[in-house]
Amino acid sequence: MVGRTLVCPFHCFAFAPDGTCVGTPDRPPPRARLQQHTISERNGFVFVWYEPDGAAPSWEVPDTAQAGVVPTAAWSTEVHAYAQEIIENTLDYRHLPVLHNVAVEELAAPVAEGPLLRLRLRLGPDRPPALKQKIQADHAFLIAGLGYLRVELPLPSLGLVSYLCAMHTPTGPRRTRMLVATACADIRKQDATGASLPRRGPHRAFARAMRHHPRPGQRRRLSPGPGDQRRHRDPDRRHGTRHCRHRGCLAFPQP
Repeated sequence: MVGRTLVCPFHCFAFAPDGTCVGTPDRPPPRARLQQHTISERNGFVFVWYEPDGAAPSWEVPDTAQAGVVPTAAWSTEVHAYAQEIIENTLDYRHLPVLHNVAVEELAAPVAEGPLLRLRLRLGPDRPPALKQKIQADHAFLIAGLGYLRVELPLPSLGLVSYLCAMHTPTGPRRTRMLVATACADIRKQDATGASLPRRGPHRAFARAMRHHPRPGQRRRLSPGPGDQRRHRDPDRRHGTRHCRHRGCLAFPQP
């Protein structure tokens, strides 16, 4: 950005906010124009609405209940999957005890609200059994479209509420850039703007802990049972869901 113009770092063409080319390094600007997309800011992220025919957004990503929540740690990775398969894996939470030793209790069944879906789960370690009931937490899940997931985790004993956001942007055929970010706020306040956030170290560790899927070559556990019950769906061997260019939001961290 140079003032209010967007300058291409390769050709040095400058474009005005309306998309028209207003400057070049050595000649009058050509009759070039950039395609415009609607953007919105939510919790420290800039979302771009992509619509092939340029129509206005038909829905928005909801804000958190507390205003002013911004991420304090983030990581991203490229995954070999379609964006919708990541969301399907989130909804398929019954695989958690089998593959990740996580006990699951459904507190509220999934409820669809147009492009949004909400559910509440109680999660905790499945082993050892002595910890199964003692270390559990209630998670509120919000899924928006095919590219946005937010998990809210209240921690009353610490006076905090933790947020985890996962955003999935298609980058090519069966390739998706997955961005995960965490945030934290005072559970007693409705506005986190200007509040002193906890140290960022634990949040970075929390984000890194989300990379808990089995490593390549690690033997996967199968659910007990005969025959076809032992043929679980491996999340790293994606099924043949047909790829589609869907309408929705692409997410970028705000600088």
